[in-house]
Amino acid sequence: MHFIIPPYQRGYRWESRQVEELLDDLLDFVKSMKSKRNRNNEGREPYYCLQPIAVVSHPKNVDTYFVVDGQQRLTTIYILMHYLSKNSDYEYPVYEFSLPSRDIQNEYLAKLEFMEDDKKYIDNIDSFYVKKAYSTIVAWFSRDGHDRYKGKIRDIFAMVPDDDEEQNDVRVIWYEISGKEAHRAFRELNYGKIPLTSTELVKALLLRKGI
Repeated sequence: MHFIIPPYQRGYRWESRQVEELLDDLLDFVKSMKSKRNRNNEGREPYYCLQPIAVVSHPKNVDTYFVVDGQQRLTTIYILMHYLSKNSDYEYPVYEFSLPSRDIQNEYLAKLEFMEDDKKYIDNIDSFYVKKAYSTIVAWFSRDGHDRYKGKIRDIFAMVPDDDEEQNDVRVIWYEISGKEAHRAFRELNYGKIPLTSTELVKALLLRKGI
């Protein structure tokens, strides 16, 4: 899939705490998987479910969507999946991003420069938060014995059956909005929800005026 982050949305801004909360949740899920005892009443295998992703389908391109809500989670999962596939025999079919008006971050994500030891992130606030998220992931797996669960977490994203032939995976609540323009749906879902800085408000005003 190809996700387009519209220019009127704010940039990636997850802090270390939010990234760690996601990782802690994934770890709890992996630890809870104990043979067939975790099957629900219908005999189905358990799965980890992410919060909703709201999208508007592209009118011309198949499997291409404008992201209305969920940019932060999608970006974090994108970073995490590339970290998990590093030095691994399994290579994820990771989705792609397009960020109109954010060429620097677009290239930074597409070329996986956040996995390198350069200092490019210093000059761009969006890339700074992307690099911070990646560094948080690396640090999280290096402490408290988390590294031994790396393979298990990688497998549930890759949907690889474990030794007991169980299928445990990660899913997302997919909310596809039809019949609305992306910016209108974004406004309706997020009105009064996200406090914007003065800089972001000015940017929104300029975009609205078409300057």
